[in-house]
Amino acid sequence: MELTVVMSVYNGEAHLQEAVESILNQTFREFKFFIVNNGSNDGTADILKKYQLLDERIEVITNPITLTYVEGRMLAIKKVETEWMALMDADDISEPTRLEKQVNLIKEYDGNLGAVGTWAKYINANGEKLGSMMMEPTSDQQFNRMYSDNEAIVLIDPSSIIHRPTFNQVGGYREICVPAADLDLWYRISEQGKTLLVLPEFLFQYRVHGASDSVRKTLLQRKKTHFINYNMRLRRSGSDEITWDEYLCDVWSKPSYRLPKLKNDWAMTLYKRAGLLYGEKKYYQFLWNLVKAAFLNPRFVIKRLLSQKQKIRC
Repeated sequence: MELTVVMSVYNGEAHLQEAVESILNQTFREFKFFIVNNGSNDGTADILKKYQLLDERIEVITNPITLTYVEGRMLAIKKVETEWMALMDADDISEPTRLEKQVNLIKEYDGNLGAVGTWAKYINANGEKLGSMMMEPTSDQQFNRMYSDNEAIVLIDPSSIIHRPTFNQVGGYREICVPAADLDLWYRISEQGKTLLVLPEFLFQYRVHGASDSVRKTLLQRKKTHFINYNMRLRRSGSDEITWDEYLCDVWSKPSYRLPKLKNDWAMTLYKRAGLLYGEKKYYQFLWNLVKAAFLNPRFVIKRLLSQKQKIRC
């Protein structure tokens, strides 16, 4: 089975070398590696040039202007010819057997598989472990239940391998859904009768730091998530989707809808900031953000803390 790995990078010199080498050192070797330099103005171009000369599997695509991460990825995805494509981010780390184990699952799977992700460990800017992400579904039965209940099916985006024909069939990423475009993609792939699975092994290291979109754009990400979930339910009930502007005007503008969600969103944002501050060893600020998150949504914070304790035991 041949594979193409896709990465987009913007000013990623701090962690780019580690990310690239984690792909080049995979036990699975049969892949092409398309890397988009998404308008970087730091040392990214020099790092990519060095690796392109060292490994013929790498092709660098230089984009003179900075686009969103989705648009950057699409510059590479349009060049992909293999049936399956693996995603990778320029500040994360893939464990050496990540691709091999995902490819083996794809080969062995008897059904319509749309994408497969993995479990991951959170790491900070220095590579120190902070916590775990054990996503679901890990089986067909769990996927079917989650789909029928309209539960969020979330693969860790840069840990995923995606069936490219299905990706193209559903229209790929939708720019209006950034920075939660991956959630929208997973929903639409599953609505084509394709199964989404998570390989229940820690094969990925997901870096959180102040410059990452997942930290900087948490509230916008949550707002787009509500929009994506709203349209998902419309589609599955047989109704037409609404636009972002319609959502803001007709749905989000209602206090009875917006305020409970904002309360939870702020709790999630403060909890995420607390995790970042813990990774930076700023323990007083960590505790203060954790207390504020618990004040807004104690059940959420307790559940997350207990889940981390259980995951650490795993």
